[in-house]
Amino acid sequence: MAESAVSFFLVNLKKLMMEETELLLGVQDQVCSLSNELEWICTFLKYADIKCRRNDLVKIWVNQVREVAYDADDVIDMFVLKIERHRQRNLITKTTRMLSHIITLHNIGKKIEDIKTRMTEISANKGKYMIDDVEEFSGSKSTGRSSAGASSSIESWPMCRRYKIVEKIEVVGFEDYEKMLVSQLTEGMKRRAVISIVGMGGLGKTTIAQKVYNNGDVKDHFDCHVWVRISKNYNSKNALRSIIKRVMNCTSEEIEKLKGDELARKLHKYLKEKTYLIVLDDVWCVKAWDELKVAFPDEMNGSRILLTTRKEDVASYADARKLPYRLRFLSEAESWDLFCRNVFPEDAGSDFSPYLEKIGREIATKCEGLPLALVVLGGLLSSKKKYPSEWQDLLTNITTQLREGKNKISTIFDLSYTDLTYNLKSCFLYCSLFPLDFEIPAEKLIQLWVAEGLLLEKWRSAEEEAEEHLEELVSRSMIQVIKRSSDGRVKTCRVHHILRELSIIESKETHFLHIHGTQDSTFPTKTRRLAIHSQVAEYIPQKYSTSYLRSVLCFTLKKEGLKSSEAVLFFRGLKLITVLDLEGVLISKLPCEIGNMIHLRFLGLRNTFIRKLPSSISNLCYMETLDLRSVLLFVLPNVIRKMQRLRHLYVDQGGKIDHLEFGCFRNLRTLWMIEAGSWIREDLAKSTNMIKLGIFGDLHMHGKALNDAVDKLYKLRSLKLKAKTALPAMYFSRHLHLHKLSLNGQLERLLHPSEFPPSLSKLTLSATELKQDPMPVLGKLPNLRILKLHKRSYVGKKMVCLTGLFSRLEVLELTDLPELELWEVQEGAIQNLVCLFINGCLSLKMLPEELSCIVTISELCVTNMPAEFKQKIQENGDDWYKIRHIPLRTI
Repeated sequence: MAESAVSFFLVNLKKLMMEETELLLGVQDQVCSLSNELEWICTFLKYADIKCRRNDLVKIWVNQVREVAYDADDVIDMFVLKIERHRQRNLITKTTRMLSHIITLHNIGKKIEDIKTRMTEISANKGKYMIDDVEEFSGSKSTGRSSAGASSSIESWPMCRRYKIVEKIEVVGFEDYEKMLVSQLTEGMKRRAVISIVGMGGLGKTTIAQKVYNNGDVKDHFDCHVWVRISKNYNSKNALRSIIKRVMNCTSEEIEKLKGDELARKLHKYLKEKTYLIVLDDVWCVKAWDELKVAFPDEMNGSRILLTTRKEDVASYADARKLPYRLRFLSEAESWDLFCRNVFPEDAGSDFSPYLEKIGREIATKCEGLPLALVVLGGLLSSKKKYPSEWQDLLTNITTQLREGKNKISTIFDLSYTDLTYNLKSCFLYCSLFPLDFEIPAEKLIQLWVAEGLLLEKWRSAEEEAEEHLEELVSRSMIQVIKRSSDGRVKTCRVHHILRELSIIESKETHFLHIHGTQDSTFPTKTRRLAIHSQVAEYIPQKYSTSYLRSVLCFTLKKEGLKSSEAVLFFRGLKLITVLDLEGVLISKLPCEIGNMIHLRFLGLRNTFIRKLPSSISNLCYMETLDLRSVLLFVLPNVIRKMQRLRHLYVDQGGKIDHLEFGCFRNLRTLWMIEAGSWIREDLAKSTNMIKLGIFGDLHMHGKALNDAVDKLYKLRSLKLKAKTALPAMYFSRHLHLHKLSLNGQLERLLHPSEFPPSLSKLTLSATELKQDPMPVLGKLPNLRILKLHKRSYVGKKMVCLTGLFSRLEVLELTDLPELELWEVQEGAIQNLVCLFINGCLSLKMLPEELSCIVTISELCVTNMPAEFKQKIQENGDDWYKIRHIPLRTI
């Protein structure tokens, strides 16, 4: 990570030298000299970062280099901060400003010389302590390419591959366990039984529990079911709140009012009337079970608790009458099967050369049947060329580290992590800022990576580079995909909890990040990134030094109000901050101190109570992402026009524009839910980098201007139009990259198939009030994978999916179509459907006959439908045969 610290500093320094030549006049020679010295050190660090894991002497040297890089970064950033403040203080006289600038230059020059002196001493120590020999230094062979060389696989990565929208859970070797667990949950004794799955970390407990939990027969058997993760650092109140929120119709406000025993009593009372299944994942101690069990009544109705744990005493304590399921390690054949599935994710049956297979089987054997180890190692090898020499190097490294006494997971994590480029290392470690099992929105993660400067812009945008990095980490099994969007891009993701634990250890050692709110209360002095997993108000009184922080992300466990005085205190110390995400923190006023955060590039105010932005926000000239969704802001001030580097602007539908000139935002890539106005005619067509656009209001009034402007946005991927009344006539055939389209408002007629975007994969229609059946037209869209017909989008009585149409459709939603009485699916239509959701179609009489022949469908959700309709599709109902083959059914 020292290589990362130095490399990122060099990139930012060179960018500053190119963009701010006048600013650096007077210290340019010192800055160039500093840059040259660091470049020499950075070359050596490529090897030192690997060797320092096994050599304490090198570790000390690398830590010193990292510290001096951090200090240099602070000096340059503080210098830029002071210069920008001088620029913005218009009332200061020219003479005073010049004098102040001279003093600032003198100080920066002195600090740079001090840093260069320290660097000279550090460089001398390299020779003094005999760590000059790079070849000797690099120790055993690397895994086949250096950290720098790993980028080649990213550059050749295909931009858009085909994925199923619904991610499947891979289970290898545990099929018998799955059948037995389903039987134990749905059959047998009437008492509330606790069924436990026991095994060491990485053995697959959660994977099997997920597979069983999502089984259609299991879902049908219980009135309600909920999954909650407990983990080592559990909080029983938060666990109970989570369960209540998912099984009862309670608002967050109602749940927050409940205290202590009230939570357990309320849940106990509700569950008494139900047959329930509750999964308690990753329980570490008997105390956790004692605090939770009082909320789970035993009404002798066959309710079940499914518990996963690493500790057998926890399983026995929870239910002494039920023997736990002790997971075994995979057999040699099963290990090889799982290993191959991850080495060749597209084709697990690919042929090996005999020699390569021999090495591969030896590598798989080293994992000793541990699934997580097989998945991560397979992911690592999937990114490498299938050369015996590369695989042999990896095998040698594994053997060496295991011989030194390291455990399997740590060894494999180290190898996989070390093989990453410094950019990928930083991107991966950054994910551990998010809470355990948090579904990380990929769009936000990418914007955070870009704001932090964790990747380099090459011939494409930083966001596109970040997408490639994310896919690379997914392919290596370092990050798990939860959901993909209709165009195949990652929508949400997470890091396996064991890999997250190991990455947090790595991050703390390098001062990369700190998480406040866990059991570790120590706060490293020079930590660069902070995630608050408790309440912000709890963090402020600790009076930690925040002057080194570059990122602060807040993840409040419950809605939290932050007083104005606390906010001022919190903001005052964040001088060099680049990322500030206050999502969910209820703050009514943004302190004017926000204007002092000159370096701020990402400001997240989603779900806050902000009513007004201070005028000082105009100082934030480096701002790239501004998220104002779900705030109480009524007017978007014109002062943000000074944020000329803005790339992503999210605003709520209630926000109005105060004569805002969008023409100055030439870098805009996202403009989300802005009210229609004259800016459409004057400025929209200039935003040629736009990929995501949302507009609401009186669109018909601006119809021609909107059509003309949107026609010029050739990079557009996502478009949402929400009209007060009618939508203007628009045509999208020239938009080759437009994958997502949402139209809300009356349409005179549905577009012809040739007038839709040719790559359209997701279409949402709402309040369009179409009188003619849209299915014959929509079924001809060749790439459509998700179709959502919402809220009177169709007002006819009959809807027909014709033979051979919707050949790629995977998800279909029919919501609030009150006039729809008959839905017919002809033979051979929607043959690749995976998920079907029907909600509020109150006149619909029955499901289509052909549904029983669609073998790909795995999920059916029916809500807010008449009792007669639901009765037909219950077991033994008239239409039961149409859906009995669907694994996951929610009715």
